[in-house]
Amino acid sequence: MIAAPLLLGIALAAAPAADPALARRVDALLGSIERPATDAQWRALGPEAVPVLERIAADPRGRPSRRARAVEGLAAMGGPRAESAVLAAVRDQGAPWPVRAAGARGAGRLLDENRLPDALSPTLEADPDPRVRAAAAEALARHAPSRTCPAIHARAARDRQAAVYRRALAICDGK
Repeated sequence: MIAAPLLLGIALAAAPAADPALARRVDALLGSIERPATDAQWRALGPEAVPVLERIAADPRGRPSRRARAVEGLAAMGGPRAESAVLAAVRDQGAPWPVRAAGARGAGRLLDENRLPDALSPTLEADPDPRVRAAAAEALARHAPSRTCPAIHARAARDRQAAVYRRALAICDGK
């Protein structure tokens, strides 16, 4: 699905530049490797940080780990704009696997159990990277188990790399 990332890119290009102090605070949270930023730290940045995180998450020249942390920050902040950016990340087949996997985990945090299966089932079924499929499976198992565990079991049964579904299957099986 190329349209979503393209539209997000156009919207981000039109967005105003971030306040330098806010940009420094975002950079500090993105750079915290040993102790990742907490949800409270992300939310303390305020809604004006969402466009900053969107730009970082969607930047094809950015480091994958930095982009993935920006997606995680968006998931922590929540709201419609953050949700759109998180879903764009999981659907962007041009993005590195850590960015798409962060998008899958973020979707699990942002979407309710009725919307989540529609958003992540295509990723579970068709993402080319088993690590991204596993992230989608785990988000589905945690947040919409009654609707998705049969599909997770079926996907794991036919995947040559079934071991990546270990955590999702354990959740589905109550272990």
